[in-house]
Amino acid sequence: MMTVLITGASSGIGAGLAKSWANDGWHVIACGRDPARLEALHQHNPNITLRLFDMTDTTAGNAFNWRYSMKVKANGSSWLLNFDDWMYLQDGTHLFNKTEMKKFGVTVGTVTLFFTRKDQ
Repeated sequence: MMTVLITGASSGIGAGLAKSWANDGWHVIACGRDPARLEALHQHNPNITLRLFDMTDTTAGNAFNWRYSMKVKANGSSWLLNFDDWMYLQDGTHLFNKTEMKKFGVTVGTVTLFFTRKDQ
């Protein structure tokens, strides 16, 4: 089963995406600020796991760690890799994500992504 993490899942587009992916058979990790709305998502589909999480609350810290396993296709084969995924909110505008992928405890790849929020 494929897994997707959705932030802002307690309402709007995030909630809609969580329901859609869960209905398509994905395991959804739904992160949001409103526990009642998140619980309603879980009632909609048991494929939805809930995480109470507010990325705008600087008192809650600026790092989020997510560990999961996922099948990755490469060179005609499918490999089950373990991911150690870290997201760091540097300020209200910049976020970076660093992911380490392992097989049998050996690092087989890393990915680092940088995000900048556009002015609203």
